[in-house]
Amino acid sequence: NFTNATLILADLSGSCLLGSQLTGCTLIQAKLHDVDLRQVHALGAKLYGVRCDRANFTEAELQRLDLRDAQGTAVNFQRTRLTQAQCNRAQFQQAQFTAAQLANTSFQQAILTGATFVEADLTHANFESAVLTGADFTHAQATTSAFQAADLTGAVLRSSDLKWANFWNAVLVQVNLQNAALFETDLEFANLSGADLRGADLRSADFEHAQLDFKNLLLPPKNLDG
Repeated sequence: NFTNATLILADLSGSCLLGSQLTGCTLIQAKLHDVDLRQVHALGAKLYGVRCDRANFTEAELQRLDLRDAQGTAVNFQRTRLTQAQCNRAQFQQAQFTAAQLANTSFQQAILTGATFVEADLTHANFESAVLTGADFTHAQATTSAFQAADLTGAVLRSSDLKWANFWNAVLVQVNLQNAALFETDLEFANLSGADLRGADLRSADFEHAQLDFKNLLLPPKNLDG
């Protein structure tokens, strides 16, 4: 039981903490490589700058978790409840967020190259200035989410719900937006060169000053009304 504990520079690599209580604990720059953290309860915990390659947080309760400046490759957050969390400047390349609950979580300036957000709830999440190249958002729920100035080059957002999202000045080069819901989405100044928008709902979307390759749009004119 690590409830309200404080550990600085601790090395817990390879440990099994399955189902442990970490609520309110503070782990500063700890090493959590290959740690089994499935189903842990870590509400409001502070994991500042932890290093956590291949850590497994599957089905964990991580509301209001602080992961600012954390680093980890191939971290598993599948089906976690990571709502209202702080992941600013975190580096989670190839992370797995499939079916995770990430509403109101902040990933500002995070590096999430190749991360998977398939069927994740990203309602009102903040990815401002994040690096999301090659990320997969297929069937994600991301209404009112913020992607201003984010780099989503080569990302997959097929059939995702992006209504009222903000992609101002975002890089969406070669992005797959097939059948995505982009109703009233802000795409001002976004670079959509080579983006695939076939079947997308673009009603009332704002493309002012956007770079858009119309030869790849392949949509009937009525879908650009408003």
